[in-house]
Amino acid sequence: MPLFLTRVLTALGADALRHSTPDAPPTLTAEARPGRLTVRITDGTADAPTGARADSLPLRLSRDLTEAMGGTLEAAAPGNTPPARAPSR
Repeated sequence: MPLFLTRVLTALGADALRHSTPDAPPTLTAEARPGRLTVRITDGTADAPTGARADSLPLRLSRDLTEAMGGTLEAAAPGNTPPARAPSR
């Protein structure tokens, strides 16, 4: 599972960097609770993740890997960004 989580975070982080501007870099926050890891990656754009953005290859692959670990991954507009959640083991 650590390998999958590393791949998910790398893909989502790289995608956030690609869509951010130099004056608004992406942020990553994580919170560990018993049995749960919550990670939130926010890019610096004002674009809502709709259409092609929400269906991007990095997001689809990350969602598949997260679900393979028994977690969930959601995308939402900035300011209303739900976290990706993966069970901790």
